[in-house]
Amino acid sequence: MIFMMLMSVSCPAGDGSVPDAETPSTPQSSRQSKRHHRCSVCSREFSRPSRLADHMATHSGDKPHSCSVCGKRFTKKINVVVHQRVHTGEKPYSCPDCGASYAQLGCLRRHRLQHAAEKPHHCSVCGRGFIQRRHLVQHERIHTGERPFSCSLCPKRFASRTGLSDHQKTHGEQNLYSCSFCEKTFSTSSSFRDHVRLHTGEKPHRCSLCCKSFNRPGLLRKHLQRHAEENTVVQAGGAAGNKETFHRCLLCLKDFSTMEKLQQHLKLHQRALQFTCDICGQGFSRASRLTEHERSHTGERPFQCPAG
Repeated sequence: MIFMMLMSVSCPAGDGSVPDAETPSTPQSSRQSKRHHRCSVCSREFSRPSRLADHMATHSGDKPHSCSVCGKRFTKKINVVVHQRVHTGEKPYSCPDCGASYAQLGCLRRHRLQHAAEKPHHCSVCGRGFIQRRHLVQHERIHTGERPFSCSLCPKRFASRTGLSDHQKTHGEQNLYSCSFCEKTFSTSSSFRDHVRLHTGEKPHRCSLCCKSFNRPGLLRKHLQRHAEENTVVQAGGAAGNKETFHRCLLCLKDFSTMEKLQQHLKLHQRALQFTCDICGQGFSRASRLTEHERSHTGERPFQCPAG
């Protein structure tokens, strides 16, 4: 089912933040007349003191609201409510097309866009499509090697804000995540999560073609590439009784008329991610990036802050 939806939606960040619900569906003049509480820093106005207080926390860095289960802190109370669904498993937003459930409305909206196959932004190198342009921009850095985000404490640079944020946690005095099974500690939530799955046996990344499951997304990508080397898709042609065979890349869903063209295309993926982690299977375009990634498994910290 094709439907119209806003293209600017995205799944909320890992800190549980949600979009500011400060815009009611009222006329402009009426909305402005109800906003009497102004931020002294940026002059933004709010209709309630509580909303102004939440907003001020974004300037001060204060996080007065905490999760009663794990103690994680947030600037807004609504963010605590959304975060606690991680612990309760509550997923109140369901897709009417396939029944998939989500804890956050933004995730459901992004999922429904995938149903509509609306991916207007395509990579000029490998042809992979994206719903939002910002995702395409971030993806293209795999091919260009661009790293616009630099660490203020060491010379390292990163292709995404998330990579920089995870790295900066390693400058702290101690690792933030500790495994309750073996007491090994980790500096990033992603490396901690992957490690715990070794103990629990959880394999959340499932192949849609053969239903085989994997505990890390990198292993699933390698598995899909093996499928892609032999994959063909048969579609009905325009005339009665005619059929046309396409060879589909399962990494970016691009179709090719011959197996030779598909194999040539797959080399682009292989060159883009030719350095593979032996532990989790994640691929990288450069050996230096693989070296940095492997430290998330080993806990190695070769760089010391000159101030500490």
